[in-house]
Amino acid sequence: MQQTVEWLDSHGIPYWDLCFMKEKEQVGADIYIEDTPDNILQLRERGLYTICFGNSTNAHIGEPRASSWEEVYCMVRGCLPGI
Repeated sequence: MQQTVEWLDSHGIPYWDLCFMKEKEQVGADIYIEDTPDNILQLRERGLYTICFGNSTNAHIGEPRASSWEEVYCMVRGCLPGI
């Protein structure tokens, strides 16, 4: 959790509240952005649209994938194929 807060702060990303949940599908989001392979697979198995934020631990996970926040933004906004 602290790693996430430090990362957000170091990149100047504002937030009002952070919620860390074991059962991520309970968030009720329209789109999930995740980098942990098990979480990605569990969300997708439940039929939830999940963008894999690529890193060395999830190279085996298929599309939709993003390698940057700009790419995530484009996928969410519909300017790239995949959503």
